[in-house]
Amino acid sequence: MKKKTTLDIISESERATLYSISFEKDGTTEFEKFVAEFEMNAKYNSDYQRIIAALQVILDRGALERFFRPEGKRYRPYYFRDMNNKQEWFKSKVEKVSPDIMAEMQMSAGIIARIDKILKEKHMSQRDLARKMGKNEAVVSRWITGFPNFTLRTLSQISVALGEPLIRLAE
Repeated sequence: MKKKTTLDIISESERATLYSISFEKDGTTEFEKFVAEFEMNAKYNSDYQRIIAALQVILDRGALERFFRPEGKRYRPYYFRDMNNKQEWFKSKVEKVSPDIMAEMQMSAGIIARIDKILKEKHMSQRDLARKMGKNEAVVSRWITGFPNFTLRTLSQISVALGEPLIRLAE
């Protein structure tokens, strides 16, 4: 017997929609299984909170193309379900994220958006930035496509390479 495959809406905003696939009849998505496994696991709790916070930041700010790869052709139909109860469920998970982790993820996303904006304004590529910094292009790519935890030294090096400050401090 063939299992029904669905894409469930976990949460949505004006800027992005978070989907998760479900392979089972009970309607439990792969994302819900992930949460069930890691939410209360003390060993991974801060990582789990960062993932939830990152998803909320993407919902708030929008999903920049660099976060995703284009998908190929689908060989079988997917069925979409709008699950309002999952939206409330996801919101309850976001509310449990510690304020410092949420602030960290928002700052990280803001810095990356600033780097991306400066690169576009200056018609520079990631490769150009990597060369100016004496870094491997893969390192710069990981920064731009993720939520890096920059050191002040790295932020300073990026600012110098771009010729513009990434962060302005209040006097």
